[in-house]
Amino acid sequence: MGLRAATCQEHHELALRACKEVGVMRTSNVEGARKLGMIPVGTMSHEHVQRYGSDDAAFRAMRERRPSRSSYLLGTFDTLTSGIPAAFQLIREDPGSQDSIRFDSGNKKLQYLYAVTRARDMGIRPVNILEDGLDAQATREFEPAPHRRLRHRRAGGLLATGRYVLTIWPFHALLGGLSHALVPAVYEASLFHALVRDTLTWFELKGEHPLTENYSVLSPEVTEVKGQKVGEFNTRLFDHLMSFDRVYVFGQAKPTASCPRSSTRGSTSSGRTARRWGASSSWKTP
Repeated sequence: MGLRAATCQEHHELALRACKEVGVMRTSNVEGARKLGMIPVGTMSHEHVQRYGSDDAAFRAMRERRPSRSSYLLGTFDTLTSGIPAAFQLIREDPGSQDSIRFDSGNKKLQYLYAVTRARDMGIRPVNILEDGLDAQATREFEPAPHRRLRHRRAGGLLATGRYVLTIWPFHALLGGLSHALVPAVYEASLFHALVRDTLTWFELKGEHPLTENYSVLSPEVTEVKGQKVGEFNTRLFDHLMSFDRVYVFGQAKPTASCPRSSTRGSTSSGRTARRWGASSSWKTP
C-alpha cells in the first residue's frame, strides 16, 4: 500500500501501524517500513525517472543499485519511443535477470502488442506487468476473442514470424501528397547518377492495397484476406536487384525498424535466397 491520498506522514504511520497489527507487512512507504520494521516493496515511481531526466539513465541507476530483479515503469516520458526501448536494451544486456516491464498509462493493448513484437525481434523475454486495476473482463481484452478471429489470426501470424502487428497509421506518404515526394537531395542524387551512369532511375511504388501494410518494398505483410488476394512477392524487382553486385538499403526510419528492415527481411519471404543481401548488411542512419 502506498497511501497516496494521505495528507501527512502521521496519517501514513497510523495506517501502517493498523495494517501491521492485522498482518500486512509490506509497504511502498520506505521510511514507514524502516521505522515500523516492515518490508519496503514496489516497482518504480515516475518521480525517480524524472529525477534522472531519461528512462535509460533511471533504469540503469535502479538496476545498478538493486541486486535482485528490476521492474521498469514505462510511461514517464513516452512508452513506445523511450520506455520500452530503454528497458529492452537493459534486458538484452542481461537476459538472465528476469526483469519486468510495467504498463502504466495510455493505450496498454497497443503498447503490449508493440512490446511483444519488439521483444521477439530482439530475442528477449521480459516479464509483462499489467496494472492491478484490470478485472477479468479487461484482462481478456489482451487475448483473442471469437469475433476477432480474423484480426488475431493475422496479428498472431505476424508476431510468430517476428514482424509487426497490423497498425492503423495516420495518413502519410500518400501518392500526390507532399510527404510522398523524395527528399530533394535524394532526388537530385538520383538525377546525377542517371546522368553519369547513363541509366534510368527505377522508382517502385508500394502499399496500394488498403487491407494490408506494405513495409517491405518486396512484399506486403499479408497476401490474402478471406480468400481475397491482396498482394504478392515482387519477383520482378527482386530479380532486378539481384542482378547487381551490391545493394544498399536506407531510409528515413530508424535503421532497425519499419520499412528498411522489412525490405531486407522480405528478400527471403518467398523462399528465395539473397546471396548478397541482408545478413552482412551494415546499418547506418543517413
